[in-house]
Amino acid sequence: MLIVWDISFWRPVLIIMCSHLLIDGFKMTFQNERNGRLLFLMDQLLHFLVLVIVWYYWTGFAFDPIYIFTPVHLLYVAAVLAVANPASILIKTMISRWMPFTEPKDKTSLQDAGKYIGILERLFVLAFILSGHWEGIGFLIAAKSVFRFGDIKEYEGLKLMEYFIIGTLLSFGIAIFTGLVVLYLKTML
Repeated sequence: MLIVWDISFWRPVLIIMCSHLLIDGFKMTFQNERNGRLLFLMDQLLHFLVLVIVWYYWTGFAFDPIYIFTPVHLLYVAAVLAVANPASILIKTMISRWMPFTEPKDKTSLQDAGKYIGILERLFVLAFILSGHWEGIGFLIAAKSVFRFGDIKEYEGLKLMEYFIIGTLLSFGIAIFTGLVVLYLKTML
C-alpha cells in the first residue's frame, strides 16, 4: 500500500495483518521444544497461503494448474529429487569402504551434516548449470576446499584428503551429469 501509494489496498493489507497476528499468536501459544520446527513450517505455509489467497482474490487471476505441470517443470522436479536423496545414498555406498577415520570424542559433528551439505552442494551445482552459470561451480569447489582445509590439516591424513576428494568429485559429477541430461532433454521437449 505504501510502495504504490494507493490507499485503496487497505482491505488486503488489513486481512494480511490480522491473519499474520492470528497465525503467529497460535504458534506462540502452542509452541514448545518438541513441536517448534513443525509449527514454524506450518506458520510459514499459512502465511504463504494467505498471501496467495489475497493476491488471487484481489487480482482475479485465473489460476490453471496445467501451467505448473509442464514437461519442463516436471523434468526440473525429477532432477532436483535425483540429486537429493538417491545421490546421497549412491555416494555413501560408493565411498563407505574407504571411511578413513572415526570421529574423535572431543570433536563432534552434527548428525547427518555431511549428507545435507552434499545435497545442498548438488542442488547448487544443478542450479548453476541450469541457469548457465558454470563459473558458480568453481566458486563452490573453492569455498568447500577452504572450509574443509582445517579438517584435513587437523587430522593430517592422506586418507581423509582422498576420501574428501572422492566424495566431492562424485557429488559434483552426479550433479553435473544430471544437469547436462536435463539440458539435453529440454531441447527434445
